[in-house]
Amino acid sequence: MQLHLVGGFLGSGKTTAIASACQLLRDRGVRTAVVTNDQGEMLVDTGALAGTGMVAVAEVTGGCFCCRYPELVERIAALAADGAEYVFAEAVGSCVDIARTVVNPLLLRREVALQAVTLTVLADARLLVDFLAGRPLPWTNPALDYLFERQLAETPLLVASRADLAAADGDRAGLTAALQAALPGPRVLVQDSRTAAGVAAWVRHIDAASASGDAAAPEDALLAGVEVDYDRYGAAEAALAWNDREVELAGVEGRATEAARAVIARTVDAVRSANGAVGHLKFLVRDHYRDAKVSITGADLTGGARREHDAWRAQLPDLAGARLTIIVNARVEMDAGALERLIDRAVAEAVAALNREPAPAPVRVHTRSRSAFHPAYPEPVHRVTPPPR
Repeated sequence: MQLHLVGGFLGSGKTTAIASACQLLRDRGVRTAVVTNDQGEMLVDTGALAGTGMVAVAEVTGGCFCCRYPELVERIAALAADGAEYVFAEAVGSCVDIARTVVNPLLLRREVALQAVTLTVLADARLLVDFLAGRPLPWTNPALDYLFERQLAETPLLVASRADLAAADGDRAGLTAALQAALPGPRVLVQDSRTAAGVAAWVRHIDAASASGDAAAPEDALLAGVEVDYDRYGAAEAALAWNDREVELAGVEGRATEAARAVIARTVDAVRSANGAVGHLKFLVRDHYRDAKVSITGADLTGGARREHDAWRAQLPDLAGARLTIIVNARVEMDAGALERLIDRAVAEAVAALNREPAPAPVRVHTRSRSAFHPAYPEPVHRVTPPPR
């Protein structure tokens, strides 16, 4: 079994790339699986991937892969026993030091029989362009800049995602050359991850890396990684508020789409009005027939004309039925308590606005579960630094 670790900051497009890669591989007859990961317990990405019905999904919750390493090994072993040939493990977006705390221990400890282990880091190409030009990124805490930079530095393969939004006049080759020149360490690919064809070059690259890694002794396949100041890393995680909740809306017959849009729009507007720097805002909307995922990133909400602040509306299909369930994953640079109150008000205001309109029945809201916190200080179970070569 091949294992492909995928890291990258919140909102970098990891889940989209993985879903497209799974579609590409499934079309080739390859059995794929995904392990999702988050500090929280209610994961939009798990629900969205499982809802496709095309891939087996397991999850590691309550901490990063490095801090929940035994659980990661258990999930990988279970997927291997179930016949998976190709497994993607998507690290939470606030995680760094994956090379030394996850990849290298997996290679050396051999708890699961793996043909090879690779690491890819994704980054929104718009943020990469801003970062390399010295322009401010969507957050304010310098520790988050440090986390972003260390993610770029540790990976042997960097994928600049959302190329359709970043490549001027469609000049993807020019963007690739500029990024590779500015980042001489990793191999750089530029891609639009929304289709199987868009991720084909990435899949070819990790296939080739797996083939070369299979021929090497484990100690020779170890990744160099980077040094990480864990106090700065911990400060970066602590700067981010996590808010997860599951909300049920009843009485939306004939206006389910309007109701979902109202909740999402009010939440986005409230965060922007509070000057909360968004890592990501994700919503999994379920009616009686389908799941729909809406994803909004900091890069979507900041910047000039090339950023379409309301583009998320196109991600939401027409919905039906009298009842909706909305799972919210909000990762924002602000106080966790303030974020929780902000989203509470946004949902209440959305429902109140809907109920001011004539309708056969009032919209009723019930929050089934919720969680609000700042991530704990990172404490990896293992950390393997290879000797100098």
